[in-house]
Amino acid sequence: MFKWLTGSKKKKDEEFFQELVQAAAVGSRRTKVKEALATKSVKIENEDDVLHCVHSVAAIVRLVSKQAGLNAPFDDSDVRFVVGLFAFVASDHVSRMYSVEFEFVSSIACLELLGTERANEIRDLGDSYNQMSAEGKVVEAIGTTLAKWINGPTDENLFALARLFRLCLEHAEKSK
Repeated sequence: MFKWLTGSKKKKDEEFFQELVQAAAVGSRRTKVKEALATKSVKIENEDDVLHCVHSVAAIVRLVSKQAGLNAPFDDSDVRFVVGLFAFVASDHVSRMYSVEFEFVSSIACLELLGTERANEIRDLGDSYNQMSAEGKVVEAIGTTLAKWINGPTDENLFALARLFRLCLEHAEKSK
């Protein structure tokens, strides 16, 4: 007689449980990113997931470029290209971990890294990222190496990312 009551409650309980599991998974992945950054004394303020993701991506790219021997501001066009490429790859990976929108994260992370005066370059960087994703293994190699560093934030794994950054920069400079 009251089956409609218990059935509805059971469904709501299952939905609530699924939301809890998803929130715990996102929290666990966010913790992985925070822990990886903390190994290099980088702390991101507690913000909502989107802003935390943006700032984490920017911090990761800064760490990699610094390890490769380059610091902001990134005035050279080849350096900006590689910084942008790494920002897009990191945005793709980290935004999935946080379950937030890639397009927003990648755009804002690039603005944070390159400056608002370079906003007109972000569309071209995105187009290059999309083309490289479809055509080659470079984006995949960066993404795999980035995931390896996030899951095992050792100096060796960060150095591997910096080597990839340097290789991409050397290739960009030769392509002129």
